[in-house]
Amino acid sequence: MTFTCVFVDWRFLSVMGIDIVEGRNFRQTDGDVYIFSESAKKKYPWLAVDKPINDEDMPVVGFCEDIKYSTLRVDDSQQPIAFVVPSRDGYFKGDFWRNHLLVRVAKGMDKREAKRRVLETVLKYEHENKPDISDLRYVDDELEKSYHQERLFTEQILLFSLLAILISIIGVFGLTMFESEYRRKEIGIRKVFGSSTKEILMMFWKRYLYILLGCFVVAAPIGYLLGRHWLEGFAVRTAISPLLFVVSFLLVTLITMLTVTYQSWKNANENPINSIKTE
Repeated sequence: MTFTCVFVDWRFLSVMGIDIVEGRNFRQTDGDVYIFSESAKKKYPWLAVDKPINDEDMPVVGFCEDIKYSTLRVDDSQQPIAFVVPSRDGYFKGDFWRNHLLVRVAKGMDKREAKRRVLETVLKYEHENKPDISDLRYVDDELEKSYHQERLFTEQILLFSLLAILISIIGVFGLTMFESEYRRKEIGIRKVFGSSTKEILMMFWKRYLYILLGCFVVAAPIGYLLGRHWLEGFAVRTAISPLLFVVSFLLVTLITMLTVTYQSWKNANENPINSIKTE
């Protein structure tokens, strides 16, 4: 029988918001008792409330919901875990319980002061392997380090996406300016024959909408494959929703159409006589 054993204070599960699904939570008077996770009961079905796990071990007082205790790259939610409230004359006599201590710091407390006070308290009981301040680390800082590469990657993606959008806007602006000037006479003739400004703009909108649709058909599958490949590095991952691609396409379309409208508006409203005389 193998499981991860975590020695805790009797208030730990309540403070961390971990729900009990069977049996009861720890009590202040408890000592040398187990609370197992749901995965432990599934893996070892003989475990039961108010019974020891074997003839020479401690009793089980309850079962709690499964929790995740490492990064999303590791699937540990199904790992059997046992929380133990040790008695002071029992397991606390051994040295193995001192491997890690989890301390909850009060909200608003200075982190440096908290480390100093924790270190002072630990040194009162630890006389052989004395820790120093560098051995004390905050969980949120460790989680931040574990996701550093992901944060850096997302920031790079955001930066290059903004640059790509900016370059695209400049390209669309230049292409629209060139095309509207190139087709200036055509626009003037269309105006003479009764075309409205809206119809002139629709002519440009349709052209660029077809271009956007072609780019989307090519880019969407590539983006999906790249995103799925990146997510495969995580044991726990989200699904790639088609809505993400639809919203992206609509956003790019909106930016493009605004750029086209801004550039084409002047020629579409110009007196057609001027453009025809110029030609």
